Order: sequence, then C-alpha cells, then structure tokens
Amino acid sequence: MYNLGINQTNYQPLQSKIAPRGENQMPQTVQTPIVQNSQNFENDYFKYQNAVGLNNQAFINTNKNYNIGRNVMNEFYEKYPKLDSFTMSETIYKGFERNNANSYLREKAKAKADKDFNTMIGILEKRPDNKDVTFNQYINIIEKEFDEYNFANCGERAYYLHNEMNKKGIDNTIIEIGGKSASNSHVFNVIGLDKNADITNPETWGENALVVDVWANKLLPPKEAVAYYKEFLNYGENNPMEFEKLDVNKIFKSN
Repeated sequence: MYNLGINQTNYQPLQSKIAPRGENQMPQTVQTPIVQNSQNFENDYFKYQNAVGLNNQAFINTNKNYNIGRNVMNEFYEKYPKLDSFTMSETIYKGFERNNANSYLREKAKAKADKDFNTMIGILEKRPDNKDVTFNQYINIIEKEFDEYNFANCGERAYYLHNEMNKKGIDNTIIEIGGKSASNSHVFNVIGLDKNADITNPETWGENALVVDVWANKLLPPKEAVAYYKEFLNYGENNPMEFEKLDVNKIFKSN
C-alpha cells in the first residue's frame, strides 16, 4: 500500500469509494513548486495549490475547444473556489519534503494533509457504495458533500464536471490514468475526442481534444497532458501510463 506517512486507519476498506471506479484510486505524488518565503501557511495554501495548476494559455488557446474548457472550469471555480482535497494537500506536503522546505512549511503542510485525510475518511464512511446508487444519486451526494465539507478529490470533481457538461450538451469523456503503481492513479475529463479515438492511446484523441483537469486546474492538449502526467505523476519505463474510459452506466446502478 502507498505510504502516506499519516494515519491510514480504515483507508484500505474504503478505497473503492474514493473514486467511482476506485480500486486504483490513491493519492497523487505530484511534485509541487514552493513559495519559500511564506510566513502564513493557512493564508498562502491556495497559492501552493494554484502553483500546481498553472496553465500556458497562450500555447493552448489555438485549440477550438479551449474556450469551452475554460468556461466550464471557471464556472466550477466560481461555485467552488476553495475546495479542499486530501490528494492535493498530500501532494503539497510531499513536495515540501522532497524539496527540503523549511520546517515551518513542512509541519503546517503535514497538519493540513492529516486534517484532510480524516475529513476524507469521514465522508467515505457515510457514502454508499457506487454500485448501490444511480449516477444522478451519486451527483446529489457529492454536491451535498461539496457544500457541507468543502471537499473533493479528483474523482468527485471529474464526475461532477461530467454531469455539468452533459447538461450543457458538451460531449465529454471521463478518463482514468493508471499504471502498475496505484499511487499514480488520476481521473480527469476530455472534450473534443475524435470519433475514431482509441482511449488507450492519447495520440489518437485528435487535434481538437482537450484535457479538462479540474483537480489540477489545467487545460491541456493530449500531447502536453501526457508529458505533464508523466513528469508529475512519476511514470516511466517501469511504470507506463494506462488510459481507460470510465463509463457511468457500468459503474453505477441502473436507473
């Protein structure tokens, strides 16, 4: 099991609830930039989070779906500007550790990750199994969780965004990226997929495909997305990336 370095009580039995497919969904190990001179971690926390998701907008705005992706992303952050996430706070904490941040930042980030872990466990203990609820029921559940706990990891965010885009008539696909190591698992949305796309091969997704990652606050074409995930989710020759479409009709109970 991935070593979180924090209390893991009841984590393994609840693993299937962390994301709708779930069995591989574990905290990311993204490397995070550091704001070295911070004297107030609580106030600066979302600066760290936003640093993970800096977008090269000038580079990608030639994609015809960029404005669509930007609009749905902006709507999400307008409604939920500062959702907490264990996988994000753990990412920031591990980034501070790897980059030898000062002890103040490491201690504050560790405390934040511990708190978010306990929040996540409390949420998952109350949530029914995915096979016992319809997709619409699941969306209702996580929307209440967003409001009550101000909390969501990548899976919940991707499924919420999938539903929102469906309501707007925006064709989109939920994709999970995984590998041999469960610690690399991640879930995001893609719009503009080519009709002949092979989900397992991002090179076939088409020139108009755009990754909409509301967890990382990123909009990326497939090639750049692969490069980003390869670097920041620690993939390599011994742990190649594997892409899979997540189908809500197969994950959740039928209506």
